[in-house]
Formats: sequence, structure tokens, C-alpha cells
Amino acid sequence: MKRKFIFVLIPIFLVLVAFLIIWINDSQYQELYIYETTDSVVELFESNFNDFDEYVELFSDHSMWDKYYEETKDPDFVNYKGFKKYTTADEFDFLEEFSDKYHPTFWGRKSLGFYVKSGSVQLIKDELLTEHTQFEINRAKEAGATVEFYENGWISIVYSSHKEG
Repeated sequence: MKRKFIFVLIPIFLVLVAFLIIWINDSQYQELYIYETTDSVVELFESNFNDFDEYVELFSDHSMWDKYYEETKDPDFVNYKGFKKYTTADEFDFLEEFSDKYHPTFWGRKSLGFYVKSGSVQLIKDELLTEHTQFEINRAKEAGATVEFYENGWISIVYSSHKEG
């Protein structure tokens, strides 16, 4: 009798562990928003330079990047929700509103990444064109990406698997 109980209990325990893992992952990562075209991301960006500038102004020198990495050892900043305990309520509200409006997939100090059905778009704010950014640009060009420079220091890198119209 005891043996049958254990055989029933083990699958139930495994199912509970699986649900716990799924719950932890769901709270840690956001659902990916995938834009239809790279052009739609670029147009949204070009129409809202001020919002993107405000993001960089608020967070480029913020301590949340280092604190998050020190705690998680995860260099891949794919979810603003992980920054909640490192930001003020107002800063986190900004991140949440920014996410709801623009849906970036990757968050960086001076960059944001967006998924598109046919590729991706990376936006970088770098008025000095640092060595790291130049490396990103060269790597993108070698991969066949389109790179566009804007007067206000922004750079868009568009990776597309086919030409959009």
C-alpha cells in the first residue's frame, strides 16, 4: 500500500515542480512582441525620438544595470521587470509605460532591440561613436544589415531577411 502511494505521489510532485518552474520563468521574462516589419519599428522610433532620448537620459548611467548583473550574472537584459527592485517607483513606471508603448525585446544602457517577423532592429544612442558601437556597426554591415545614422546621435541597425515594401 505504501509503495502505491509513493508511485502516485512522485508524479504529482513532479507536476508541481514543473508548474513552479513555469511560474518562475513567466515572472522573470516578458512575452516577446514581434513587429510585422522593420519599417514599422523604424517609423515608430523616428516619430518618437523624445521618448527614446528620455529613456537614455534616465537609464544610461543608472546603477540598475550593474546591480542586476551582480545579483543574477545574466548579461542579457531582456525584461525590464527584473529592474523593479533597483529603480524608484517613478522610474519603474516609466519602464513599464515605455514597454507597453514600444515593446522592446532587449534593454540596454543606450540601446534597445526589437524583434520583427523578418529580422530585428537595434537602436543605439552613441553621439561619440565609441569603439564598441563601431564594432556593432561593422559586424552588422558584414551580416548585410542596413545602418542609418541620425543627427541626434541615434543609430538604427536593421537586420532583415527580405526587403520590405
